[in-house]
Amino acid sequence: MKLTTKDRRALLMGGAAVVLAVILFRLLPWGVRRVRASAEELEARRELLARASAELAVPAALEDSAVVLRHGVVALAPRILAGSTSAEAMAQLSGQLNHLATAHQSRVLQVEARPDSTRAGDLRRLTIDATFEGDIRGVTAILAELTSGPVVLVPTRLVVTATNPAETNRPVEVLHLELTLVAWYLASPERV
Repeated sequence: MKLTTKDRRALLMGGAAVVLAVILFRLLPWGVRRVRASAEELEARRELLARASAELAVPAALEDSAVVLRHGVVALAPRILAGSTSAEAMAQLSGQLNHLATAHQSRVLQVEARPDSTRAGDLRRLTIDATFEGDIRGVTAILAELTSGPVVLVPTRLVVTATNPAETNRPVEVLHLELTLVAWYLASPERV
C-alpha cells in the first residue's frame, strides 16, 4: 500500500497536531509552574538575605541577645544537676537524696536510673526511681524538701505504703516512699 501525497500530508499534520497538543497541554504548563516556583524561591531567598543583612548590620542587637541568653543560662545553673554526664548527674542526685534521708531520720533503700533520651539542646533529662523508708515525719519532710530544694526535682510517681506493724518490732510505724523523680543536667558539648 502506497501513501499518496495527500495521505502523507494528513499523517504529518496529525503528528504535528499530536506533538503540538503534548507541548501545549503537558510541557508548557509544567514549564510555567517551574518558572513560577523558581521565581518564588528566588524572591524568598532575596527576602531572607535582606533580613539577615539587616540583622547583621546591627551587631548591638545580636550582642544584646547573646547577653540575655548568657544571663538565662547562668540563672538556670543552680536549678539543674551538676555533672556533664548521666553518671555524674546521677551521683550528685544520689548524694543529695542520701543527705536528705539522713537529715530526716530516714534511709534510702534504692536509687536506680531509668533510661531517658529526652533532651533540649545541651540539656538532658535524668529519670530515677528512689525508695525511702522512715516514719511519717521523715517521709513528709523528704517530700517537702524535694519540691522546695535548689535543684528542680519533679516527682512523676509517688507511692506511700505502710509496713505491717506486727511484722516488725519497732514502736513507730514505718512507711515506704517510692518515687520516680525527673531532673535535668547540662551535657558538655564534647560528650553530646
